[in-house]
Amino acid sequence: MNNFDLTGRVALVTGGGTGIGFGIARGLADAGAKLVLAGRRLDVVHAAAATLPAAEGVALDVTDRSSIDAVMADVEQRHGRVDILVTSAGTNRRLPTLEYDEASWDAVIDTNLKGAFFCAQSAARIMKANGWGRILHVGSVAATLASSLQSGYCASKAGLVQLNKVMAIELAPFGITSNVLSPGPFRTPLSERLFADPHWLATVLNRVPMGRAGTLEDLAGLAAFLVSPAAAFITGQNVNLDGGLSTGV
Repeated sequence: MNNFDLTGRVALVTGGGTGIGFGIARGLADAGAKLVLAGRRLDVVHAAAATLPAAEGVALDVTDRSSIDAVMADVEQRHGRVDILVTSAGTNRRLPTLEYDEASWDAVIDTNLKGAFFCAQSAARIMKANGWGRILHVGSVAATLASSLQSGYCASKAGLVQLNKVMAIELAPFGITSNVLSPGPFRTPLSERLFADPHWLATVLNRVPMGRAGTLEDLAGLAAFLVSPAAAFITGQNVNLDGGLSTGV
């Protein structure tokens, strides 16, 4: 079972202060990793880090390339490495396709896809030098299951799945794996407005064979496994965590 131990590994989680990012961070902390929680709201990531052992919070705007490189360099300088990267920072704009404006499109793509790419690129350069690394992108079942009012979000998550495959191929020779963890319906600050709608909730949960939404506790084990030494031969994959929703039942 030592292959699941993350003791001594430095993990940076974007969007790590709340929701799915924090749920994953908690799982990595339980496995022994030293956590760097990164987000635009420094007070939020500081508060989240205070609840975890060996964790700290740093300010990071994933839509700003200079911010990404500065944070990665700082973490490497202070800790000597970046072993694990989780790209969980995300946003959404729910609008009809015919009303989707450029600013909304750019906000979603810049955060969910462009931000994930440049964070992974910056971290992978550090990982390459150390000959070991784990990249875990937070995707969504929206990458394959389309729904209305989700033009930008579905496009960003579908793009992330294909991007992940390219990164997996190119980074494998350096001992770096890259995978996507794609949650189904999880109750987070980003989805709270949807969960407050009884009609939406009933419609969605009726399509989930397990009959419930995911919880943050459901994230910990899978995320910790995918970034552990035990998953050394798993790369380029998109793993759905959705209670069976993506089976199409």
